[in-house]
Amino acid sequence: MTRESDPTRLADSIAVICVRLMRTLRGLSRSADLTEPEISALSAIVYSQRVLARDLAGMEGVTPATISRLLAEMEAKGLVKKALDRQDARRQWITATPLGKRRIDEGHSRRVGSLAITLAR
Repeated sequence: MTRESDPTRLADSIAVICVRLMRTLRGLSRSADLTEPEISALSAIVYSQRVLARDLAGMEGVTPATISRLLAEMEAKGLVKKALDRQDARRQWITATPLGKRRIDEGHSRRVGSLAITLAR
């Protein structure tokens, strides 16, 4: 074995581990009442603290129409609230409600807790 192949093998092993880890963490993120797109968008909203609807569409890689439908569903579940910009009524600010933030925090705790237990073994 040459020295040059060692970094390649290591990189390959890390890539495999990362894929497995992401699958495991994604499984821990699942929720009975939230869809994966809702979890993804809600997480972006929580960590951004507030975000324009059009910017959220860009972050999530969806159309404005799609993000509008998603936000309507999330608002009906009490996860987010919308507010018009005071200077430009065409702009809509999105923030997480306390329930929305709690749901993201709970998912984060589940994933980190599980990972910590695995690492402690």
